[in-house]
Amino acid sequence: MEESKTGYKSWKWTDAHFCNLPTHTLLYPGMSCGISTTPQTNVYGHAKVIDPDGSNKFLVASRVGKFISLEYQITMDKLAPSAKIIPFSYIPAGAELVSLDVICKSVHHKRIVVGVTFIKFEEESEDAESTCKQYLNLQYLFSDCFSQSIDLDFTPYQLTHTSIFVAGKLESVFLLIGSDCKIHMYREVSVSVFVGHVHWIDIVYFNQYSRRLTARGHRDGGITVSHVNVDSNEMLSSWSLQHDSPITCIKIFTLEYSVSQPGFISEKRKVRKVVDPVFHVLALSALEPAAVYRNVLSNGLKEPLVLPQSNKFDVPLCVCIVDIDFDGCNEIMIGTYGQELLAYKFISQKQTSKSGKS
Repeated sequence: MEESKTGYKSWKWTDAHFCNLPTHTLLYPGMSCGISTTPQTNVYGHAKVIDPDGSNKFLVASRVGKFISLEYQITMDKLAPSAKIIPFSYIPAGAELVSLDVICKSVHHKRIVVGVTFIKFEEESEDAESTCKQYLNLQYLFSDCFSQSIDLDFTPYQLTHTSIFVAGKLESVFLLIGSDCKIHMYREVSVSVFVGHVHWIDIVYFNQYSRRLTARGHRDGGITVSHVNVDSNEMLSSWSLQHDSPITCIKIFTLEYSVSQPGFISEKRKVRKVVDPVFHVLALSALEPAAVYRNVLSNGLKEPLVLPQSNKFDVPLCVCIVDIDFDGCNEIMIGTYGQELLAYKFISQKQTSKSGKS
């Protein structure tokens, strides 16, 4: 850590693995399009996949309709990053992909459902103008036995998923934000619609699914965070705040990152007392610096922590919360339209006093 002239501390990221994405030449073999760069994607075109063997993969969808899986492979007893193309036979040629999400219902039975929204330009006749149609396609990742396409009468935005209780049982559902200012919920047996001018939504359950925290970022710059009692369906708290520009992304996270103790470790750890986790909300806006609203369950949306220089590299578009340096604490990774990756690490006052710096 080094003290900078601007008053905050700089953090040097010394260890990172990067994996190149396939270029147009690899995606379209035999076509001499003269393009050697990687096809574009967008902030909605990625999802995490948990394989049946428990390993994690990262699925990226390019706008041209190609799906790329980023994963680690074991080579000579070493982990090596790799990228490979995943075929999706139910996506029509010429479709432009908009958003992607994955529900891992049961890794033991390979119940991994992939949801993809795309736009298809169709020509009815030679004289008629082309029409634009939107679709939501659902299919199993490891099987071609199930595929369903749903016509959409709106332009799709973010596709995500959450869990709901139906007759006392937990069920995974897709949530799709649309240009019609509504949030559409897709279950296996029905479709529901909720009204809202939303650009991005994030949902977290805690206390054994008895509480739900929902954060919504709106196109007019508004932020709404709600705390709900799931058992009684009662709104416990709700907070709202207005920014001056559209919210490009919003994320609920905790600073601590903990994993369960492996079975081969015999030493028993001390069992911590179960308390409500401390949740923070990170909001990215188009023309303002990113802001972290700390401990929202206690403080609401008061006293935001502004992330320095987060608006100096064009519009911040996406965020990832990850323990990048394996110290048990999460860091913030922000991707910008200017193709910069910004990393932020929280330094407590205790750590600052130990290092002898204010």
